[in-house]
Amino acid sequence: MSIAEKLKTKQLRGGKISQIQAVPAFIVGIALIIGELTNTYLLFDGKWTTTIVGGIVAVYGVITFFLGWLWVAAVEHEIGKPFFGLLTLPEPKQPLRNDEEKYAFLVDGFYESSNILYDDKESLTELAKNPYYRREASVNYGEALALNDLCGIYNKAASNVKTSLENSWDIKDSKSAQKTLSALWEGTIEGAEIPLTAYNNFDDLHQSIVELGFLTKTLDAAQINVSGFDLVRTIWVARNSYVAGYIDAEELRAISHNVAAFTAANYANWHELGYSYLISYLAWLDDAKPNLAYHMLKERVYAVSQYLSSPYSPLADTSLDELRAYFDSLPEVES
Repeated sequence: MSIAEKLKTKQLRGGKISQIQAVPAFIVGIALIIGELTNTYLLFDGKWTTTIVGGIVAVYGVITFFLGWLWVAAVEHEIGKPFFGLLTLPEPKQPLRNDEEKYAFLVDGFYESSNILYDDKESLTELAKNPYYRREASVNYGEALALNDLCGIYNKAASNVKTSLENSWDIKDSKSAQKTLSALWEGTIEGAEIPLTAYNNFDDLHQSIVELGFLTKTLDAAQINVSGFDLVRTIWVARNSYVAGYIDAEELRAISHNVAAFTAANYANWHELGYSYLISYLAWLDDAKPNLAYHMLKERVYAVSQYLSSPYSPLADTSLDELRAYFDSLPEVES
């Protein structure tokens, strides 16, 4: 059984167990309410105390059952379509200055592509008419940052970004942002010398993303490093830290330069980076094992596959050879 199948089984089992546990909690809660209302029995002294406790228990049962249902439903739920128009601002407020910024932000797209998947009927109808359709919700800060603007959003909405950074990364200020960025970049550099095949469970990792639709026929895992996940996270954290006000524009541009240079030097093409990203992401996911791990994996593999292959993706008509040519064209800096 592949890692993906194990995660799927774990998610299904966890959801069903939650549903089973919810039923007696709901029954007990309702029984307590009825018992007090009919004066059959009182669990606690004081008017309405038993009813209040029963209500809390019953609500707990309902919520637990609903969460269990969500876990089960997420396994088979059809993934939404990518709205690539959300990754481009029609009128950038802070346009990118050069190819290294452009390509560094395209690296961020491997993460952002998972945040532009929607399946509501109205949006899908509009998407069929216009592949670059921008949903109304995107006018303000949403889940994804556009890739053609230094800030990437219409309005800064820094409080939303700060909440995301604090909840997911424990980043609360400039010091914690710098600490996290340093750790991620250190991991990126260290991983440059480690091939994907160095993972003890590489065959399982590889098989899992293949099962979910990622194409790997032309890729040689022994020649591709494990840095993809840390590299993508580096530019994502840097961009969000800039929006939150934890780093300034020049710091973001310096990080963008490093990310672009690393990408050009370590990956022959976008597909190699996508492969490294998904394998190292799954290695992290298998270790962390969050509740919706299978859904997260399925969604991420689909999003990255679409980001790499869709003619409407920001990656279309770009090439890492173009990035390498850009760096080759720069004047040599005397040491």
